[in-house]
Amino acid sequence: MGALAHLLLFAGQHFGGAIVAHGNLFGQGKRGVIGGRISNVDSGALAAYEDPAVWGSWIFFTVKGKYQLQIIPEYSNEYGNLSGLPLSPMRNTKLRSYGGDINVGVAWFRKVRTSVGGFLTRTTSSGQPAILTTVLPRFSTCRQARPADGGAPPRPM
Repeated sequence: MGALAHLLLFAGQHFGGAIVAHGNLFGQGKRGVIGGRISNVDSGALAAYEDPAVWGSWIFFTVKGKYQLQIIPEYSNEYGNLSGLPLSPMRNTKLRSYGGDINVGVAWFRKVRTSVGGFLTRTTSSGQPAILTTVLPRFSTCRQARPADGGAPPRPM
C-alpha cells in the first residue's frame, strides 16, 4: 500500500492533494487507487480498480473514473504594451471535465490477452451545455514479449 500527500504554495496558486494506492486488495492481487487535489486553478479526482482474475477465472476487468475542474483566466491588453498598467484577467473560464473507462477481457495464456472496452468523457464550459462528448469502443489483443535479458516477462496489467 502506498500513500502520498502534498501541499504547495506558489504566487497566486495554492493546492494540495492526496493519493492512496494498493497493489493487493483483499489479499487477492486486485489493485486500486483513489486520489484527488484541490486548488484555486486546477482541481480534480481519480479512482481506478483492476481485478486481474474475476473469481479466479481468466476474465479480467478495469474500471477508471476522473473529474477535473480548471479555472482559466483570460487577459486583455486593449491599450497595447503600456508599462504601468496592471495586467488583470477580464474574466475566468471554468472547464469541467469528467469521464470513465471500463475494459473487460480474457487472459488466454500467460502472455496473450484479448480485451474490449470503451470510455466516455464530457466537458462543460462555464455552465454551458456539453461541448465534447466521446464514446469510443476499444478492442485489442496483445502478446507480451519476454525481455531480451531472458528474465521473467512483465506482469499482466
